[in-house]
Amino acid sequence: MGLLLATSGCYTGVRADAGELDTDAGQTSGASADDDGDPPSGESTGAEPLDPELGDCDPDALANSTLRRLNRREYRNTVGDLFGLAAFPDIALPWDDLNTRGFDNDGSSLSLDTASAEQYFDAAVAVASNFEGAGTPPLGECAALSGDGLEDCIESGAQVWLERAFRRPVDDQSVERMMSFVRGAQNYSEARDAVVTFTLTSPLFLFHYKPSADDAPADSAYLVADRLAYLLWSSGPDSALLDAARDGALLDDGRLEDEVERMIEDPRSDRFFDDFAHLWLRLGILNLKPDAEINAELFADMQTETRAFFEFAARENLPLSTLLAGNESYVNGRLADHYGIDGPLGDDEWAWVELPPERRGLLTQGAILVASAGDAFSDPIRRGAWVAEHIVCQEPPLPEGGIPDLPAPEGDEPVTIRELLEEHRENPACASCHALMDPYGLALENYDRLGLHRTAYDNGLAIDPSGVLPGGAEFDDAISMVDAMAQGANFEHCATEFLTAYSVGRALGDDEECFVELVLDAARDRNEAFGLRDVLATLATSYIFVNGGQQ
Repeated sequence: MGLLLATSGCYTGVRADAGELDTDAGQTSGASADDDGDPPSGESTGAEPLDPELGDCDPDALANSTLRRLNRREYRNTVGDLFGLAAFPDIALPWDDLNTRGFDNDGSSLSLDTASAEQYFDAAVAVASNFEGAGTPPLGECAALSGDGLEDCIESGAQVWLERAFRRPVDDQSVERMMSFVRGAQNYSEARDAVVTFTLTSPLFLFHYKPSADDAPADSAYLVADRLAYLLWSSGPDSALLDAARDGALLDDGRLEDEVERMIEDPRSDRFFDDFAHLWLRLGILNLKPDAEINAELFADMQTETRAFFEFAARENLPLSTLLAGNESYVNGRLADHYGIDGPLGDDEWAWVELPPERRGLLTQGAILVASAGDAFSDPIRRGAWVAEHIVCQEPPLPEGGIPDLPAPEGDEPVTIRELLEEHRENPACASCHALMDPYGLALENYDRLGLHRTAYDNGLAIDPSGVLPGGAEFDDAISMVDAMAQGANFEHCATEFLTAYSVGRALGDDEECFVELVLDAARDRNEAFGLRDVLATLATSYIFVNGGQQ
């Protein structure tokens, strides 16, 4: 534990200017022009600088981002990419709490206490013991050396190494601190372990870069590089991104959009489609259902379908409305049988197919229907609340005094959930909330809790899925409902709000809605039928992404 204490000062992650963290974070790089003639950090490249649109938004409305550590996904990916690990060691890492939006990358939920610091130290030791050092400067070139030659070799590559690992400018003091541990090594193996353990237990590695008030203005490019890399790759910036931050080119007009395109084409962007879709749509709920073990294969297939559907629509830059109204999906034999789709697919054979008339987009996919349903029945209240919160961002307020129970059916005649809800809404305390939720949930009553299509309840009563959306649009069933939702702006704004919150690592306040609209307006200007790639490009160049949370 001694090395961790010496390296990190047991930093708690409360203040950006506290303890050991401030030693390096506020320093500018000592690099000069490199062999390619790139200018030092902060010098002009001659291109027009990026000037994010502010419109009528108030820059003072941007909330301050807390300093946040890497979450478990980010830590594993960053370490794996940094050291070229084929597999990450099976070790315990600190737990990541979810914020109100269901994201695990919110700084307010990612602190570092003593127990967590010990876990990171153990993780660093495990990585060092699983790592040979080949191909990773400043270790790979030094493996055959010993004594002063070994120390000199490691020191010659230390600054480049630490900048890559820490994702920010570093100075001679940082290099000297690392070398003080290397100099006690008796051989290459001990020197390698010292470099790895020093690097992975430093708060400069464990925490995302956040410039302080004393940093040079050009250092904000490192914040953008860090933010963009963890948005699209769930890992640290590569050399190209860091080089662009160092030489001042990253914040040139047009460069960030180019980087978004480059990074989406990189295989590491698979992590974005895995992570964001999983968290936004709460797909992990399937694994918590009482029958998750019984339906393990089916539930896994459902998650695969939704993830593949989301990725295809995003990579192909299909109109954002496709996520709600798309009439094709990715299924295997099990899902085809579940959905009533005829075809020769085997259980492990996947294909894109045209959906039957009762299926359309995300809201009728098995993963969403199961995740949003209750544990015992379809539960239109719960489903309606899920759609309101995750698809249109109109989360209903909780009534004062708690949520009253639904009235019990009277008499021997069977009743529908719609009839019970109509009686329930006679209570004024319930009416306003249910006006937001019930239309969505009742429209999805044609699907049971496992997502199977039905036209009647088990008691024989017919299901009435019709209704009126909060905005006034009438619909006959789930399909006409999603068509109406796809034509409105609420879904576009909500999806962009979730994406923006995920990108800056915190929940957004009401005063920041204006900045979400700026991202959307820019996406519409870019492409009238804009898709997720358009949104990502305009988000990366937006005021909230480039400037938000630096206060």
